[in-house]
Amino acid sequence: MVGYALSALAEGSRVPWHRVVNAAGKISLRSKGRPMDKIQRFLREKEGVRFGERGVISLERFRWRPAADGPRTFRTTRLSAGGKMKKRAALWVILATLGLGRAAAGQEACKTVALKNPAVKLSDMYAMADKAAKAWKADAVPARITNTSLGPLQPDGSSTAWSLMFFSPQANASVAINTFRGSLTCWAQPGPAGRLPDLKPDFYRDGAALYALAKKHGEALLKQGYTVSLGTAAAPSDRHATWYINYSQENGKDGGLSVIVNANTGAVEDVIKH
Repeated sequence: MVGYALSALAEGSRVPWHRVVNAAGKISLRSKGRPMDKIQRFLREKEGVRFGERGVISLERFRWRPAADGPRTFRTTRLSAGGKMKKRAALWVILATLGLGRAAAGQEACKTVALKNPAVKLSDMYAMADKAAKAWKADAVPARITNTSLGPLQPDGSSTAWSLMFFSPQANASVAINTFRGSLTCWAQPGPAGRLPDLKPDFYRDGAALYALAKKHGEALLKQGYTVSLGTAAAPSDRHATWYINYSQENGKDGGLSVIVNANTGAVEDVIKH
């Protein structure tokens, strides 16, 4: 029902379609064409919503719950430029699902910054994000560092789509700092940020060297058109910090290979085929 109504939205509509996920808490895959599922995930992460390892959102935590005094009547609305009427409370379904009229999942924590160069190197990105996070909360520490599939890691260690999260123990809140399409944004949200990696102040953040490791161990995949993604992880027992280097294609196909690197020293710890 909701998908049916949203499909009739006029081009340029301000309705936040990206907030709709399926009953399992996942983004529904689109047909061939623009990678809308990837764009949708980025827009959700930009607002502070977090995805699990399998791309699942916790509905218990992030679903929108209408206020007790919210509207209870159904309405019909004209959604398409062609003038087709979408009945059976299409507008109310959309409003209820998307949470219009209430605050978004995250609160803006910094002014949007226009980047001189959309492709930012890992070390430079961390420096910018750390500065923004400390301006938000002085005790903020890194919780996650990754690039998204919309900005694969390049040989010089740069990406056009970074996503970093910092956590403030004192405020028990986190801030997501992202770059996309030449802009840097910050969104804060209350609550924990998951297991924090034990990253030292001088942790390993040479993006070009990490790409070189990706090429060394997965050159065959790169020749087949796979791209490189990075992401930090924390071991359950001692929060040991690692970089996970993975490979994927634009259609979402996984390369079946992960290179695990000590995030504090840059030493390769394991190469896993899966």
